[in-house]
Amino acid sequence: GDVGSVATQPAEVPTREAIVVSAPLTPLPEGEPEVVKSLQGHKGRVHRVQFAPSGNTLASSSDLDRTLKVWDVATGTLRFSVNVGLVYAMDIDSSGKYVAIVPQRVPQIYDLQSGQLIMEFPAFEDYPYSVAFASSGKYLAIHGRNGTGIKVYDISQLEQRTIRIAAEFEGGASAAVSALAFLPDGEHLLASAREAPFGIRLLHVPSSGIVRHYLNEAG
Repeated sequence: GDVGSVATQPAEVPTREAIVVSAPLTPLPEGEPEVVKSLQGHKGRVHRVQFAPSGNTLASSSDLDRTLKVWDVATGTLRFSVNVGLVYAMDIDSSGKYVAIVPQRVPQIYDLQSGQLIMEFPAFEDYPYSVAFASSGKYLAIHGRNGTGIKVYDISQLEQRTIRIAAEFEGGASAAVSALAFLPDGEHLLASAREAPFGIRLLHVPSSGIVRHYLNEAG
């Protein structure tokens, strides 16, 4: 999952240099962008979209037809389509093997090749707002709306259909979170706030601790 324009550095966390806000963007070429491929299939507005790391697979969801669709980018063909309901959040793991989605209150993980449902998580009390895989493949973080907290699952045994809660963050650590993203070390999690106090919280999963709260100018 992305946290706005936040860029991360893996060296010695925590430090004040661990994250950089407003990282420079590569300028776009002049003129109209070229349409490389047009993927037709959704029956309404596309609400979520994400590439797998290889760039060969694209996952998308629509808030009108309420499907998850996975595409082969090179050929433009639809790999599979699943009726899942309204998807509030989506993330693809670093291996490009799994996609995690949050339809309604029940997070799910699907196999990106076969479309098979791999895991259905316990239902949240409120609609989860964001989801993020750790690049190590060990953790999946999910945030529930309205202060229901951040749950981090150990999914290292996902192929055996076994998961467990590795950490939970409640109260100040999880208040008004709008997005989640793991640092490259796979153990530290960034949580950005959409309400006061604004900023980014740096969380440590193995200890379930709050390392630092980076406040922006509004906070």
